[in-house]
Formats: sequence, C-alpha cells, structure tokens
Amino acid sequence: MKSIVYHYVRPSSGGLPYFRYLPLREFQQQLNWFQSNEGVLSRSEFMRALEATIPSKGVVLTFDDALRDHITYVFPELQRRNLWAIFYVPTGIYRTCRLSHVHRVHFLVGKYGIETIFRMLAEVLDDEMIKRESVDAYESDTYRYQDTESKLLYIKRVLNFYLEAETRDFVLDTLMSRVGIDETVLFNSYYLSLDEIRTLSDAGMEIGSHGVSHTPFSNLSIARQEEEIEESVAFLNSVTKGDIITFCYPYGGRHSYSSETVSLLEKSDLKYSFDVEARNISAEDIRLNIHMLPRYDCNQFPHGISIVGDVSSDAPVVPGGVGA
Repeated sequence: MKSIVYHYVRPSSGGLPYFRYLPLREFQQQLNWFQSNEGVLSRSEFMRALEATIPSKGVVLTFDDALRDHITYVFPELQRRNLWAIFYVPTGIYRTCRLSHVHRVHFLVGKYGIETIFRMLAEVLDDEMIKRESVDAYESDTYRYQDTESKLLYIKRVLNFYLEAETRDFVLDTLMSRVGIDETVLFNSYYLSLDEIRTLSDAGMEIGSHGVSHTPFSNLSIARQEEEIEESVAFLNSVTKGDIITFCYPYGGRHSYSSETVSLLEKSDLKYSFDVEARNISAEDIRLNIHMLPRYDCNQFPHGISIVGDVSSDAPVVPGGVGA
C-alpha cells in the first residue's frame, strides 16, 4: 500500500512565470496510471487496512496545504472518477488571512524568479539573524550558492528553517512590501475558503490537521507542539462535522518532528499521521508507527514531474517535488 502527496495541481502557472506545479493534464494521466496499475483505495478500504490486513496494492491520495487548486481542479477530477482523498489544512492562515511563510516563498519565487529573490534576500538579511545552531557548516553562503538551483535551496532553507519565526516574518514582510503585493487579495485566491473545506468534507473527503503555523515541529517547544495539534483539530472540528482523525507533519521529513511529537499524537484522539518518506506503508508501520506513516511524493511515479512556467509554452521539465 502506498500513500502519495500532492501540492500544486493546475492547468497553467496562472500568470506566475517561474512557478513550479504539476500540470492538471499530468495529474489526470497519473490518476489513470494509478487506477490501472495500483488501484486507488476508498476510505473504507483504507480504514480496514489500518485495523486489519494491509493490502499489497492500492494508493491513498493526499493533498497538503488547503490550496485553491484542490477545490478548483483536483476535487472535480476526483468526483468524476468517484475517488476518495485526504486534504490537510494548516489552520493558522484563517486567523491571519495572510499566506503562510512557506507559500509566501513559493509566490515570490514564482512571480519574480530565483535570481531576483536571492538578491533581494541578500539585501534584507543580516548575518546575525541566522540561527547558527540550525545550520550545518554555515559559511560564506553568498559564495557557496552560485547556480540557480542551489540559490533556490538557500532561499528555502533560510526562510523555512534558519530564522526565528519573528525574524522570518519580518524578512518576508519586507520582501512582500517591496514588491507591493496586496496579501488580502492574494490570500483569497490562494487557499480554500471555510465553505470549500466543508464542501470537501460533506462530499466524503477526509479533512486532516497540518498544524497551525506550518512550522517544523522540531523548531517548537513541546508545549507549543501540543497547542498546535489541539488548536488545529478543534478549529477543523468546528468547520466540519467534527470528525477530524488524521494529521500530517509540516515539511514531513524525520528532521521536522521528534519522538515527543509522536508521543503527543499517540495521546490525542487522532488515529493516524503521515510524514514524507519514500516507501510503502508496511504492516509494521501500522502496528508500531501509526503516527509516522510514509508518503511518496507524486514526482516519484509516471506523470508526476513538476514544471516551471506556462504549460502552453515550451516550459522546461524540472525534476523534484512541488511542495515545501
């Protein structure tokens, strides 16, 4: 049994010339491939797998970050095929009505390009802002990051991991201000509305917690981790019919949470959780690590490669995921 994670799925870049996403036509082809080669599990089949015998085949579809793509393009395709999926929501965005820091990075790079944002970040960033304990062998970064892809890696690492939350928000506020973006308008075009979350839930889709702030749990105190789990689940229970039973870790790699995080989830009413690890879900995972279930990125299967730019142009095929 496999679980697959998706992020951006859309027919084109939507006016963002450097934006990375999975084209809708490729998503449709990948669903064809999964249905023909693996089979896509229903909710009842997946729940039986968690409680009894795990099937040798079958995939679970998961979609992170409450993106508008999911209601506009993904949901109609799932309905057309009578497929079930899980949608994970970071709830803090509905309190701030602003993009989360990870999506601000995606938007800035997608609209203005890696080179421009790398240069702007260098102008705003003070070396003393960097959390040295978060950086392995941090040295002369300006000179270490010479090619385009390594500059993108640097941008993501700095803005997602290397800064204290308050400093990170200040830096991103400064960048967004410099380019003159109206974040209220952007927010409404970027995420699911609460009514759309209800629509997904009412249609039988699973809604799950993705925390509050989309911050790596490994960067949070144990008390704050517990608050993020409880607050996000309570919020989603108030939006839906009150049956939230699943969680997935922001960023998802083993570096993004700890054994204490897993213990908190085990003590909660949540039944299962996902991280991101490229392997099948085993019987041992379900028996011993129900809150550490692995997920593949969609790019690891046919038709799952993301592209940059408008799909109608000669856009380059870019290896790698479409997520954080």
